[in-house]
Amino acid sequence: MADDTLNWLKRLGLTPASLVAGIAVAAAWYATLAPIPGEIKQLNEAVQTLATKVEVHSVLIGQMNEIKVEMAGMRKELSTIEGRLSKNYANP
Repeated sequence: MADDTLNWLKRLGLTPASLVAGIAVAAAWYATLAPIPGEIKQLNEAVQTLATKVEVHSVLIGQMNEIKVEMAGMRKELSTIEGRLSKNYANP
């Protein structure tokens, strides 16, 4: 049986030492990749949190712009009213 295994390795161009080294390298590579799915999940959660914050900030900025426009309109109306009042008090 050992001869069959050695013949099989020779046909593949491997030695027993290179097979063991290959298995060790593959195991080490797999061990470094194993934590990646968990890290990707954490990254996705962080991206979703940031996306939500960006959406909230964009809504707030939009509302602030609307308030600025309303304030400008109120200032214009107030200056018109003040102008009318000053004319009425100047010419009783």
